[in-house]
Amino acid sequence: PAETPALTNSISRSGSFFVGSRCWSLPAVELDYPPGLDKYKWFARFFLEGKVLEKLASYAPVLVSRPSVMIKSWSKLHKRTESILATLIDKNVDNRASLLDEFDEDNRYLLREYLQWLPDDKHNEVTLFWPPLKEV
Repeated sequence: PAETPALTNSISRSGSFFVGSRCWSLPAVELDYPPGLDKYKWFARFFLEGKVLEKLASYAPVLVSRPSVMIKSWSKLHKRTESILATLIDKNVDNRASLLDEFDEDNRYLLREYLQWLPDDKHNEVTLFWPPLKEV
């Protein structure tokens, strides 16, 4: 399987596989990422990297922690990782479509959690345009 899941509308895995003694190559196949905690962790990582909502991509370099922290075994040591993860799990948000549905219900969804990842000087700027739906 691919080391990092590919991002589409939902979290999925893809990879190349080899069969037989001659190592015949089979084409990559896309599978839905299995349900569970890891699916939320990967979605949170992609969200923080700005791969789910393009408008957040410009903030990825200034985050106080790297988004890859979300998928580390020791991520529970950080309050900010637990906060965003719990919020995603609470509303069963693990793909872009369900995230957009939540923004329709609550236009402040994930704002408090996202601000924990930003330096203080960016809080007002991000709060003014939240939710980050309009592309740059």
